[in-house]
Amino acid sequence: MEAQRYPTDFDGIVAGAPANYMSQLFGLSSYQQQIMARPGGYLGQAQRDLLQKSVLAECGGDAFIRDPMACHFDPAKLACKPGQSDGCLTAPQVASAKAFYDGRRTRRARSCSRATAPAPRA
Repeated sequence: MEAQRYPTDFDGIVAGAPANYMSQLFGLSSYQQQIMARPGGYLGQAQRDLLQKSVLAECGGDAFIRDPMACHFDPAKLACKPGQSDGCLTAPQVASAKAFYDGRRTRRARSCSRATAPAPRA
């Protein structure tokens, strides 16, 4: 609140994990659980590690994605080839990963992500 009322008191502000849009966050968590509950869609630790390593390699960064809006990672790149079972994702797991990256959608298939919303006018 002080930063909003007296912004010149600060040279900069570091805020970690602000509790904004909690209802949307809870909705997203519920959606992700529903996605992984589909037959064969669960992403275990090995699959999540593979996703993380692949996304970071493609989108630059050692511990985090430097520019999430510029990252267009496609989990289908990790799909298992015939006879392959390690270091890849099955078709249902690819569908789960794609749903995670795509985010929630409305009934009319519009993205619920704030990242795709038009920028506010100045």
